Amino acid sequence: RVGPRKEKLEQQLKIKIRLVFERDICKMTGFWDLAEIPYHQAMKMGREQQVSELANDIAAMMEVNAEHISLFSLQYRSNSRQVRFMQMPRASPFRAHIPTFSAPHFDTSDPLLVVLCVAARAYDVQTLKLIQPTQNPKNIDKLAEWVDDKVILLVVKYFCITSKKIVTLGCHYINQSAPLKSMITSGWVNERLQPYLVGKEVSPLPAEAMSATDQVAFQMWDCWEEFNERDIQPRDVTRAVMKEQLWTGDVVVWQLTNNPVLPKTTKEERLEANLTVDEVPTVPEYPTGKAEVGVPASAPNRAPDDNGIEVEGEVAPVYPINTVQDLSAHIANAVDVLVTLHDPRQPLCVDGIVSNGVWGPQRPPSAATPSPTAAKKGEIAPASPTNAGKDERPEEVALSLSPAEFDQPQEKELKMDLRWRVNHVTATIAKEFNLRSPPGEARLWLFRAAPASNCEEPLNTPGRRMESTLKDLQRNASYLGPIASGGGRKPAPLTLHAVELPFQPGPEVFDRGLCPLCIRFFDSRVREVGSKIITVPSTGLVEDIIKEASKHLNPAWDIKGPLRVLETLEGLLHKHYRPDTPITTMTCFHRPNIFYHSLRVEADPDTNSMPEGHVLLEIYHCDRASQQAFAQPLLLPVAPGEKSGSIKKRCKDKLQVPDSEFKSWRLVRMARNTRTHLKDDEAWDAEPLADAKLYLEHVHPNPTSNLARQSRYNKPLTIKAG
Repeated sequence: RVGPRKEKLEQQLKIKIRLVFERDICKMTGFWDLAEIPYHQAMKMGREQQVSELANDIAAMMEVNAEHISLFSLQYRSNSRQVRFMQMPRASPFRAHIPTFSAPHFDTSDPLLVVLCVAARAYDVQTLKLIQPTQNPKNIDKLAEWVDDKVILLVVKYFCITSKKIVTLGCHYINQSAPLKSMITSGWVNERLQPYLVGKEVSPLPAEAMSATDQVAFQMWDCWEEFNERDIQPRDVTRAVMKEQLWTGDVVVWQLTNNPVLPKTTKEERLEANLTVDEVPTVPEYPTGKAEVGVPASAPNRAPDDNGIEVEGEVAPVYPINTVQDLSAHIANAVDVLVTLHDPRQPLCVDGIVSNGVWGPQRPPSAATPSPTAAKKGEIAPASPTNAGKDERPEEVALSLSPAEFDQPQEKELKMDLRWRVNHVTATIAKEFNLRSPPGEARLWLFRAAPASNCEEPLNTPGRRMESTLKDLQRNASYLGPIASGGGRKPAPLTLHAVELPFQPGPEVFDRGLCPLCIRFFDSRVREVGSKIITVPSTGLVEDIIKEASKHLNPAWDIKGPLRVLETLEGLLHKHYRPDTPITTMTCFHRPNIFYHSLRVEADPDTNSMPEGHVLLEIYHCDRASQQAFAQPLLLPVAPGEKSGSIKKRCKDKLQVPDSEFKSWRLVRMARNTRTHLKDDEAWDAEPLADAKLYLEHVHPNPTSNLARQSRYNKPLTIKAG
């Protein structure tokens, strides 16, 4: 066993090497990925050893002439931020090839070099044996005499338009003054494609494409440089390599031309070509890749328009993949979107609290405690298959216990394209969830969180730019996944919350001077029993809201008599509105998120029948640990000098809190930032102060959400040492 000191000393003197042959490069598919470079074997060399020693070892191991091979190391180009192979001079030591700074593929604390060995074209790429054993060695390229100013090495790939697959043909060394099309005319591309054609990994090529003439190579082949996986740049096949700014290690991709109907002459003439439909010659019969491969299933198949761009479908546009550049754009813009559809009737849920009348630890109905008799007999019902193995969040449990009628949120992961506009996104969601929205008029609002649990505005309100794309939503949300093993970042699934509106936002409501509002009905136990979205004139009064709310009362809610309209914020009563109050003065007026900024409507048995001297007092809930208000406050008429014990009992009866839970509740008076725990025989107004308030102090039913809220409002100050 090597000791730590010896291992550290060896690390300072030696360097690890991963030896890669051209046949290993040929195993790679798709775009350039550093994490997936396969290697033949790993070894260690001294930092002061010369590259020629490794070349001689490889020649002896593979039984090839050392003069016929050349070595390249994977290096980081700081100017273009690329990682590419660079030629290693034979007389240079290995320490000269260690990067001076960390790179995506390299760690300075533990040096490792990826070394590519390329043999002359006279050798078989798989066996490294001479293709013609009797060939005169003098006629074989001597790669040991490599000069970068004259010859460069390119990693060559091929993109099949039909299968949408990229395969690696190998490494091709080419003279700097030679045109790119020499790879086609020399037959090298055709030769390297044969194994993939035999294995049916790519579609057969037309006979014309196999021709070795310059004109056919020019007309039927396109060449692209893979600058990176998001930047695919076209290259002119008729120009010299040096004029196309290609260097050793660059990656090029060949494919059949996507538009063979345009006669090509020179690069400048192609840019100036402007043929009409009548002037276009007959299209040769070979695959053009019009099949919608890799396109989201929700998008219908449509034909491209005259400009080669896919026309817009009935739901969302479809982008064809006819070039390797199209494939790159498709991969870069394909995104998994986790969509949660919420019922507009879903109850208000602030910091995990739903006004469901359940106090204390909340358990889902499926977790009901079995009777002792059934437990003894072993007759406990099995867990529901739909909930088995699923940990329900506290918010989901609280919603399941609500007396209001609504559909639980539904989740689906959808394939989308970042180039889609927001209206394409909403139309796709409407189709996937089978919503009955008119075509092109999806009545959906999109949010980054549950609309009834978060005050954020909708992402697609009429006031916002409707030409914004899904990419804009992703960028604004700063969605970025964890760092991948190859040094890049993998985008996390984009999360959207959608809610269907009962009206069409825009001309139907806002342009007619109407104001949409969400009213939530509360019963005598301060439980939310239902909700309704209404529209009233923006110039109206609260009286109009009361009249409209009266039309939607359900007899089962047992809400009788006159109604009152309240607005609560952060667990406190913000305003008890009089019927003659203008709607424009309300806090929720023209707040885009009407589901969060909603109104509380309940029976008003106290205003007209309250005894003389009594006051309608707000009593709110407060967490014992954080002293943060939560849940919905209650309004209680209290008499002057009434004992706190009487008030507590009336609160318990009104809320129907179990004795086991209520025994830990305390009635507290808050005045001038001073808390006073009231005893049962103490009058609530023993110290008459104008700003005195009462609250019930007890444990927050959902402490996780409470801590999250506390961190939002009371962020700790962090002081870092210099």
